[in-house]
Amino acid sequence: MEKKIPNQIKKSLKRWETQSSMLQFLYVFLGAIAIIAPLVVASFTDLLGDLLTRLVSFCGAFAVGLIGGFRLSKQANKMRRAYIELRSAIVRYVKGSNLRLALVSSRQIGTVLPDQEERLRIRNEINKNAMKT
Repeated sequence: MEKKIPNQIKKSLKRWETQSSMLQFLYVFLGAIAIIAPLVVASFTDLLGDLLTRLVSFCGAFAVGLIGGFRLSKQANKMRRAYIELRSAIVRYVKGSNLRLALVSSRQIGTVLPDQEERLRIRNEINKNAMKT
């Protein structure tokens, strides 16, 4: 017997999915700027003129600074893992677990585990849930 997911949990899941996708997009977008800006400056310095050369250089350096300063790759990965944890808790709840127990077991969202161990744990959780169906 499948349970209905509370609306607040559905909204949280959708918000986390949106936020993790936006953070991943921001990381890729800034990475592209960080790569393209120096290439444009190196290739088209004569055509750009002094002001545009400085502006494009600044944008490239700013993008690199944001990526490194905020550790966007790690933040994006953590947000995606948190989203997966919440989805896993929802699957456990829908398949019969107590909602409070499912969410408490997902309190590990904020923990920092090595990526390989985390992926293995998530894969095992998915396989375990798939076997129950």
